[in-house]
This record gives sequence, C-alpha cells and structure tokens, in this order.
Amino acid sequence: MFWKARSAGFAAVFGAAHTVLAEDVTVPRDKLAEFIRRCGEISKKYDVFISLIGHAGDGNLHPSVFTDIRDKEHFAKAQKAMEEIFEAALSLDGVLSGEHGIGLEKQRFLKRAMDPVAIDLMRKIKRILDPNNILNPGKIWEEESGD
Repeated sequence: MFWKARSAGFAAVFGAAHTVLAEDVTVPRDKLAEFIRRCGEISKKYDVFISLIGHAGDGNLHPSVFTDIRDKEHFAKAQKAMEEIFEAALSLDGVLSGEHGIGLEKQRFLKRAMDPVAIDLMRKIKRILDPNNILNPGKIWEEESGD
C-alpha cells in the first residue's frame, strides 16, 4: 500500500502543473524539519507551490516547484525559488544530489558545494581521460583558459 502511494505521488506532482521544476537534494536527517520549514518560507517568498517527496530515512528529498514556462514572470520566480532550495540544502550541510547526479541545472552550485581540491582533482581526471576536450566540452566544468 505504501509503495503504491509513493509511486502515485510522483504522477500526481507531474500532472498538477503545466511545468514542474523537479530536483533532488539531500540533507542530514536531523535537519529535515528545518529544510522543510525553509522550503515553506521560499514558497511564500516567491508565491509558488513547492512539493516535497522523497526518502525521509536518508534525507533525500525531491523538491518540485509548480509553474508554467509560458508565464515568464512566474517561471523566473520558480527558478529563483529552486536556487534558494539548493542554497538551503547546502547551508544545512546537505548535498546537491542524493541519487540523480548534478546535471546542468546545478553546475553553478558545484564550487560552493565541493572542496576546491576535489574539484581540481576531477578536472585533472577529465583532462587525462579527455585531453582534446571533445567529450561534452563546457559541460559541468566550464572551459578553462590557459591551463
């Protein structure tokens, strides 16, 4: 019964608005309540509806902001709301993704979310595996100049 409810939750979310910005963040379990409270504040600030579905046992949540891409003003507010959701997760010692990866939407948050040494190591690995920068150039790691 619970499994059916979980599966139906995603279908209900994605059918509830013309456009849904759906993401994936994880916060420590002891900070879930604070994260949920902050999402409520963000919802009020931008006048958008935010749904939270996820895996409370490991702190992995899927915030979804309901909007309509055809309404440019509302869509811009929804995007700002999602950015603040990312910031809220990071400020609570959370991470940008618990299971679905970073993707292009979260690229600009990586420098804040990760240790500079780790980022440098990942860039070095990319250069070793892709010395000609032909595999997704400019994706995730912006193109570097001069090094």
